[in-house]
Amino acid sequence: MSENELLKRITFNPEIFNGKPIIRGKRIAVEHVLGMLAAGSTIEELLDGYPFLEREDINACVSYAHRIVSHERIEPAVETATPHISDTPPHIRDILIAGYRRMSPQKKLKRVSELTKAVQQLALARIRQQYGRLSEQEQRLRLASLWLDRETMIRVFNWDPSVKGY
Repeated sequence: MSENELLKRITFNPEIFNGKPIIRGKRIAVEHVLGMLAAGSTIEELLDGYPFLEREDINACVSYAHRIVSHERIEPAVETATPHISDTPPHIRDILIAGYRRMSPQKKLKRVSELTKAVQQLALARIRQQYGRLSEQEQRLRLASLWLDRETMIRVFNWDPSVKGY
């Protein structure tokens, strides 16, 4: 399978992990697979732990990471459950995109990190509003369950989001 064919397995869906790159529309992010590989998991361990994954999915994650660090442009497949409606006028959107393209990779990474933290804070505020007073640990578990798939939450934290809630 060519690298371009592999990269077609990497998709984006704004309703899954806030639009982070995911594998074939499933609730597993590319960063999770790369993180597990970086932590020492083998491909076989990943395939055993995530039966819906295929070897090509893992190869696609590595290829995606390679393209990112080598600063190559990637045109991902975008999945949307509902049509995207923007409240930003096209000429303003073009100015924003041009500004992002001029940013150094370090500034882009810093911006993504800041936005991720802001999204986490908003999610945590929603959790606190919905569930009231929670221990720090339960807040973290509920927050993690918004980003991690159910199987990972059960395996790693012994927390089933479908039973205990998000």
